[in-house]
Amino acid sequence: MGVSIAVLVPSSTNDFLGTKKFRVGPIIVFLNEPYGWTYSFLTNKTWSVFRDKELLDVHQLYV
Repeated sequence: MGVSIAVLVPSSTNDFLGTKKFRVGPIIVFLNEPYGWTYSFLTNKTWSVFRDKELLDVHQLYV
């Protein structure tokens, strides 16, 4: 099991491809290697941290 922090920096070159929001959140991973096979589960949750009245807040869950 591992725990870390995700940091997403707004770096898209096209407005359609990005959120323009700086986001942070936790990452959790579980890893198991029985009988030569590797199984894993990774999840993270990010929230936008700086307020901008022109942009909506962004919350993202990755499973």
